[in-house]
Amino acid sequence: MVDIDHLNKIKRRYQQLRGKQEVLQEQLDTGWTEEKRLQMRLADAIRARYIIQLVSNQTQKNLEFHISNLTTMALAAVFPDPYEFITRFVIRSNRTECDMFFVQYGQEMDPMSSVGGGVKDVTSFSLRVAYWSLSNLRNVLIVDEPFKYVSVDLQNKCSEMIRLVANTLKVQILMVSHLPEINVAANNIINIKKVGKVSRCD
Repeated sequence: MVDIDHLNKIKRRYQQLRGKQEVLQEQLDTGWTEEKRLQMRLADAIRARYIIQLVSNQTQKNLEFHISNLTTMALAAVFPDPYEFITRFVIRSNRTECDMFFVQYGQEMDPMSSVGGGVKDVTSFSLRVAYWSLSNLRNVLIVDEPFKYVSVDLQNKCSEMIRLVANTLKVQILMVSHLPEINVAANNIINIKKVGKVSRCD
């Protein structure tokens, strides 16, 4: 004889297990959907990172070209045996850094310890102009007393270099200087003298 109570218990147990199975199946389906969604997000992130790296690399190459060419051009305009100025972007400790150095006769040199004050003056000026040209929309640059350490026989070359840089970047450069040789290539010169406590134009 069949025990009805026993059969009902088995049926209820079966229904409980079937309910658990359906819940687990639903969780499994949700998990698969979430995994696929995360895989798609990961693939999108990898593609985005690749594009960002390409753009970053191209931007860095453009910066290297702009800064190196402008500074090398400035040095060549002033010095008879000029240096080539090189910039190189490198990754150190997950950070992008810019190395700068001179090259002459195939040898790399540290800008701070391997050259004289005149070369540093011209390099500093051209780096400021390069930075300014990348970060400003105005076409007027004001500089104060550049080229103090350039030897007197090369100061007229600095004047010609300033004009070359101004024409290349299509910028107007206003310069304050006490060095008469620096002004030889200037379009306009305004002499200012201090009379008592007042500065006056000649």
